[in-house]
Formats: sequence, structure tokens, C-alpha cells
Amino acid sequence: MTLTLHVTQSEIRASHLSPLSHPQVFYWTHMLYIPFWILLILHGPIFWMFFVAPGLLFILEKISRSKIIKRARYGNTHITEVHLLPSGVTIFTI
Repeated sequence: MTLTLHVTQSEIRASHLSPLSHPQVFYWTHMLYIPFWILLILHGPIFWMFFVAPGLLFILEKISRSKIIKRARYGNTHITEVHLLPSGVTIFTI
């Protein structure tokens, strides 16, 4: 199994579908974890028993990282000033 994953990853990196060349393809294929979990829960007879605790932790983490929670906790962030220095450093005034 590990060898198969390693070979697949090597082929993808060597091909034209590397994450650096097509970031949208990389993003949307990684968003397929939701349908994958749903299919596993529906078709795996005992998968749900192993999924409940990690799945709840994952959902709680996603909620805590959501923009709504961050906005409620920290308020809106406004950038009032931006300076690009000659050295390439960017200064943000919030």
C-alpha cells in the first residue's frame, strides 16, 4: 500500500499535474475528502465506529478555524496602510 502511494505521488509530481503547475486541480482533489468520508460511512459496515471520535474532533477544529468564529472572537481586521520597502519587506499597519 505504501509503495503504491509513493509511486502514485512520484508519477503525479513528474507529470503535468503537479500541485505547483495547477493549484486549482490540487485544491479541488483535496476537497474530495468530504464525499470520500460519506461513501466510507455509508458503505463501510464498521467504519463509523472508528470515525466518530476523530470525525468529531475534525469538525470541532473546522468550526474553531472558521471565519465566523474568528470574526466573533477578534472582530474585523482592517489594513489601513501598506508600505513596500526597497529591501522587499512589506509593512502592514492594522
